[in-house]
Amino acid sequence: MNGVKGGRLSGRPSTGHRYRGRPLRRSATPWLAILGALLAALLLWQCTRPKPYPTVSLANPGPCPHGAASRFAELALDDSGSVTGGGGTDPAGRRYPELRQFIRWMARYRCTDQDAADVIHFALQARTGPVVPLTTPRTLLEQLAGPTQGIDGVDTDLTATVTEATHLAEAHRTSVPTLIIASDGQLGDYPTAFEALSRFPGHVVVVALGGPLPAPWRAVRIDKVVILGGQLHFGQLAQHLAAIWRSETRGVRI
Repeated sequence: MNGVKGGRLSGRPSTGHRYRGRPLRRSATPWLAILGALLAALLLWQCTRPKPYPTVSLANPGPCPHGAASRFAELALDDSGSVTGGGGTDPAGRRYPELRQFIRWMARYRCTDQDAADVIHFALQARTGPVVPLTTPRTLLEQLAGPTQGIDGVDTDLTATVTEATHLAEAHRTSVPTLIIASDGQLGDYPTAFEALSRFPGHVVVVALGGPLPAPWRAVRIDKVVILGGQLHFGQLAQHLAAIWRSETRGVRI
């Protein structure tokens, strides 16, 4: 049956009376509360998330010499308490993000596809990672996530580290080995460690963290020493390592 509209017959069915008053308003309070909570959560995340380190600027080392020999870099990293502790040279672990950038730089500017590297974490013990070709450096980067746990000590025993580095160098005789030790030099095994260093079949480079090496180091054969005084500033270590590696592979003096 057709409805009646204004006293006239309407062609549409009646839908009943319509509400002609002011529309109801929903309270905005819940939405404001939700928005405030989201903003607070975002602010907290921004304040507590790890801050990304800036990129270290490492220049192109230049062309490789004709007929360059393959290289084997062994990075020995001191994770003892005198380095990683609260009053140490690198308590915040700043070395590791820039060491990862240094490894990427080495891989990018390698002279041969046989170039390789490994990482040795040491303190009272030594933990050695696998030898990794620089064509696929991912495993090396994983070993540089941060200081190795469980090998901490105030003094450092270097003998086992150098002995292991020597065995690896002898196992890769077709490559020229370079042992790079990043340490504050506070050793508990001076005589035997230095005897082991004298037997390493390649170049030995020491990056002294925190200042000059202790006096006993004057008696040992070291090809290069780079001194980083005080607590590390981001970029220092990677830039010095790049200069060392350029010297080793391109013959450029530091």
